[in-house]
Amino acid sequence: MALAVLAAAGSAPSARAAAAGVGAGIFSVDGTRVQNLTLPQGGTYYLTVATDSGSEYVNASLTYNGSLLAQQNASFSSSTFASLPAGNYSLSLVGHGRAALGWDFTNGAVENFPDNETLVAFLAPSGPGVQVYVSRGNAQTIELSMYGDDLLPVGNATASADGSVTFVLPPSAASVAYLVARVTAGAPNGIYGLSWTSGPLNPPLDFTAWPLFLLWILVPVALAFGIFVLLQRRRAR
Repeated sequence: MALAVLAAAGSAPSARAAAAGVGAGIFSVDGTRVQNLTLPQGGTYYLTVATDSGSEYVNASLTYNGSLLAQQNASFSSSTFASLPAGNYSLSLVGHGRAALGWDFTNGAVENFPDNETLVAFLAPSGPGVQVYVSRGNAQTIELSMYGDDLLPVGNATASADGSVTFVLPPSAASVAYLVARVTAGAPNGIYGLSWTSGPLNPPLDFTAWPLFLLWILVPVALAFGIFVLLQRRRAR
């Protein structure tokens, strides 16, 4: 199932349907929009809104059987979480920007996901370097896409079982990330496993420090050699 990242709705929106999945997707809005969602799995989800400037806003309201279960109204990037039962939802969006509803995948430990549904997961990285690991996917090909806290794409890659992919988030958009995963090839296995880690990027080697390092090594060696030569001369007298 493909992730729906769709164009904005008009001023008099009609409800759209998104494919069922673990998490709902990343949606754009320019005015108003109503998105119908199906969550086959209950649990903790994060609702995030993002805009390109402080003069814009997105108001996202998630309702279930007519009851408001989550709402976020903000500029730039902001998230809230809620415990949601499985079922059909309506996501109403007003403003100019983007919104996402993602499965709580903040702990990074291995979790199993159904291979016939798209995963949209909320991550909380500790740094801009995010590495995603695939397990129990057999010979399946899994497409992985990463989004920053601005809900804009950062990178896209494919991996299979025992494989991993590294994404680099912009430092300004690294506090929150969304991972979108779906099986694109291979026989159904029922489930596949994902885990992730994060941290700072490996700093480049600073070759300007090498002269100081060599000097730190060579000075004591030269001093010891000089003392050794001096002692040998004294013994020879």
